[in-house]
Amino acid sequence: MIRLHPFLAVILVVAASPSVASAGASSIIAAQLEAEGDRMSVDRANLSEAIGLYDRAIALEDPTPRRLYRRSQLRLVAGDPRGAIADLSWALARPGADREAVFALRCRAKRLVGDRRGALADCGEAERLNPDDPIANGERAELELLAGNLGPAWRYATTASEMDSRTTRYETIRCRIAQRMNAQEKITEACARAQQIGADDR
Repeated sequence: MIRLHPFLAVILVVAASPSVASAGASSIIAAQLEAEGDRMSVDRANLSEAIGLYDRAIALEDPTPRRLYRRSQLRLVAGDPRGAIADLSWALARPGADREAVFALRCRAKRLVGDRRGALADCGEAERLNPDDPIANGERAELELLAGNLGPAWRYATTASEMDSRTTRYETIRCRIAQRMNAQEKITEACARAQQIGADDR
């Protein structure tokens, strides 16, 4: 059951009223829905409710790229990469989108649905905008690993790890690549580092 702040509950009642017609009121309501969606998304148990709040915010007014990007992130966590791709493609068509971030995340979503060519194209766009983007480099590492290109996979994963040294994901990718390489020194380095970061996060 969704538990809303009292103020947001009032906002939702107002949002449902046909008397609410002004763009200013709609924007305020959408922003409150978005904020509540962010608050609820901290707990994975509330993920579907958080997405539902974003759905309402997006339906209420012409969505910002940030709002679409955020819903795409939640959809990915919820196991809906196709929904994420739709949101990210929509965000790219909107003015003011962070194109580097959107292309990088859409690369991940396309990889998850098995669209390797599309994923490579999107990662390429993100890398063109910023060669050091950690998400794009991490996804390129995954794609190269899938193709059996272990050397490039290691380089991409290492770049991602250097750019975002506090995220377990990139060291975990490096650990997997090192195991495929059967390179004991790399295994020791990457796998131990992944475990250390994971322990620090607990």
